[in-house]
Amino acid sequence: MQKKEIELDTFSCKKCGACAEVAPEHFEMDEDTETPRVLDPIIEGEHQDLEQAKAFCPSESIEIKVIEE
Repeated sequence: MQKKEIELDTFSCKKCGACAEVAPEHFEMDEDTETPRVLDPIIEGEHQDLEQAKAFCPSESIEIKVIEE
């Protein structure tokens, strides 16, 4: 099973919260800074909600990298 790393570029992020809405298993909004954060950066297998969050991100701030096959 593939291991992947979720990266979120908080500099380019527009803080819209789409990622946390689409993929709450992977992202949450920090109430103090109103910035999303990745809950667990290392995942295994396929996650359709994560792919959707990446597709919906208006600033293209989400990257998913394969780190182990």
